Amino acid sequence: EATVASRSSINKSSILKQKSSSSANKMPMKLAILGATGPTGLLLVDQALARGHQVVAVVRSPDKLGSDRLTQPGLTVKQVPDMSAAAGEAEQKLLAEAFEGCDAVLSALGAPGSMFRIDLMTDAVPAIVAAMRSAKVSRFILLTAQCTVYRPEHPKLVEWLVKPLFIGRNLADFWRAECHLTEQCSDINFTVVKPPRLTNEPLDEQREVKAAEGQFVPEGTDRRISRANVAKFMLDCAESDEAWSKKLVAIQF
Repeated sequence: EATVASRSSINKSSILKQKSSSSANKMPMKLAILGATGPTGLLLVDQALARGHQVVAVVRSPDKLGSDRLTQPGLTVKQVPDMSAAAGEAEQKLLAEAFEGCDAVLSALGAPGSMFRIDLMTDAVPAIVAAMRSAKVSRFILLTAQCTVYRPEHPKLVEWLVKPLFIGRNLADFWRAECHLTEQCSDINFTVVKPPRLTNEPLDEQREVKAAEGQFVPEGTDRRISRANVAKFMLDCAESDEAWSKKLVAIQF
């Protein structure tokens, strides 16, 4: 498991890595985006196309991308009905074919809250990794959330209120997916991006995004961050093989 960066290192090495990653690779890339019809996934698609990348949107319902977006040059849509590890051989083949020729895979998959156990990411990440191996793609950027596993230094509001009442089962699902990557995927160059609560505010490039290896940002001052800023950070990571390689990285303002 990744350890939390010390307070003294966050504003130096962590922020420097984040800033340098955005300019590490200016060449157009081919990026597969999972969860492309969700609120963060749509921003990933739009920002990636704006950067000049080719995008393969891997979706269950292509219509949710919107007619205007579907006609954009550089966008290819691949429909995969089931991305879980329990999917049949045909679905697994579709997923591997969607990744063919890609430089990186980015996932913004996530499940709505529930009173019952959630296994979306627990099932999906092994299937995604298997398809990546088949397609010979090693770079993987996965969006989860902060504080997916309990640590005594975490904010008490999150551990004592938010998790028990609202998103505890989602976070447990993310944690199992993270464990699969850290324990069983030494051949995958993954970066797990862990924001706090997401908002729909526009991209803010003036505010400094703090980043720290581990489950949360000790020096973070805002328990919210925009999906647009998260999408930008994920794309910055995808453009560099070295940015937060094989790390869990928490981000926030």
